[in-house]
Amino acid sequence: MPWNRQRCEDAALSSHKRAIGREVVVTRIDCFTGGSMRAHATPQPIRVRVIDTPEELLLQWEGDYLDPKWCVETIDPIEELEAASIWIYDPTSWQMGHGPV
Repeated sequence: MPWNRQRCEDAALSSHKRAIGREVVVTRIDCFTGGSMRAHATPQPIRVRVIDTPEELLLQWEGDYLDPKWCVETIDPIEELEAASIWIYDPTSWQMGHGPV
């Protein structure tokens, strides 16, 4: 079966469903703070938990690439960060015509 748009999206949604509730160690998070989106590198690895994410964030296409965002909650504190929302990217991207990359 070819990796068309629908198959990529189905795979991304399944990936997120499996990740909900899972703890992930990261050194970078993306967030919405101060009226804009920004990347935040953490001085040391922190633990976050993947939470339910709106579908419009999971199905973010850039050209032929699907790069889902996963909403997360922090387990370890992040100093000096007041963010309205925090997310990480699914470790897998999908490319139309090729599948997971």
